[in-house]
Amino acid sequence: MLPDLELLLSDAELRERLGRWGAEAVSARYSVDRIAERVEAVYRQAISRSTRTHAA
Repeated sequence: MLPDLELLLSDAELRERLGRWGAEAVSARYSVDRIAERVEAVYRQAISRSTRTHAA
């Protein structure tokens, strides 16, 4: 781990690339649209289960 930290401390370009990559990954995973899609899927699943349970 120490060699990795030393590399990051000594390589500004690598730090910038990793920072951009991390920011892009978080933006893609946690965008408003993605979160809304996940919430909608949970609601649809809950409604589907509720409908099946009450129909029986």
